[in-house]
Amino acid sequence: MEPVVKKLYEAGANIHFFGSSEYRLMAKLPVWSCDSSSWAKYPSLGVVLFWNPKHSRFDMTDKIHFPKLQEGKTPSGCVYYRDYDYLRDFEEYLGSNLSFTLDDMIGEEADLNRAVVNMLYYCQLEEKIAEHQRSLGFVLPD
Repeated sequence: MEPVVKKLYEAGANIHFFGSSEYRLMAKLPVWSCDSSSWAKYPSLGVVLFWNPKHSRFDMTDKIHFPKLQEGKTPSGCVYYRDYDYLRDFEEYLGSNLSFTLDDMIGEEADLNRAVVNMLYYCQLEEKIAEHQRSLGFVLPD
């Protein structure tokens, strides 16, 4: 995929990814835009995304699960919020950026709150991706 994307970029095309909004793919390629269904699905599944600056890995995204019901099964690739090692950091992030608490993430009625948190994540992710793309020398339209 990389050679094709780079060839299109070098020809002046603005590349749009369908079905993926993952940092690990977007940041390394001259991709201008993307869309995927995860932004719409995650809140209803109880999944909240958090760019965790305490990680040292390339993609610092954490997927935190807030089940709607006590017995809710945590989706693959996610961590149950009570088991999340950085819960205090996440709670501080919620409060300082959105005036939310952890209670705002829990339960059947919290879908909208989780969606708002994920919208903030995607706005921040866009900046992180653009920053990394610029560091690789890619020049993309605003």
